[in-house]
Amino acid sequence: MIELLDIEKRLGGFRLGPIDLRVEKGEYFFLLGPSGSGKTVLLELIAGIHSPDHGRILIDGKDAMNLPIERRNVGYVCQDPMLFPFLNVEKNIGFGLAIRRYPKDVIRSRVEEVAGMLGISHILSRDVERLSGGEKQRVSLARALVTDPQILLLDEPLSKLDAKMAYNLGRELEKIHRELGITMVQVTHNQA
Repeated sequence: MIELLDIEKRLGGFRLGPIDLRVEKGEYFFLLGPSGSGKTVLLELIAGIHSPDHGRILIDGKDAMNLPIERRNVGYVCQDPMLFPFLNVEKNIGFGLAIRRYPKDVIRSRVEEVAGMLGISHILSRDVERLSGGEKQRVSLARALVTDPQILLLDEPLSKLDAKMAYNLGRELEKIHRELGITMVQVTHNQA
């Protein structure tokens, strides 16, 4: 479960909050709002990218404020996939495990498992510069899932895709939620 208690954050001239929010364990929660309303900032607060100026963030009843990012057990998919251009798809997906010093055979196995789940096994050796927008988004999603997070944060993952790709990835996200049962928070400005 994610709980935001009286959260406030100021970034430059932007002020978010105060906000109270509760997302139940295993829920697929959508944050809907216009561009510039602070949805991304809220995800970044949950992920630990920013610290709130006021309030508390609890994950499964524990104060997340004192947890380093890597211990929050949160996967984060940015609106614009941030892939390492000097790494191929396989290395991009396995990056989070590699920096945690997992054995190479475990990394390979986990990458293959997640890539298979997302239908991208055939592009593991490809350079990321040669990927379509939909493929980049799937690689970004795979990188977030490979560490087996209990919470998956999705910042407008469908916004830069054409209608067919957005529909297909949306269905894939629903399937991931059903199969893995993880808590998912997805930001969107689309009311459809």
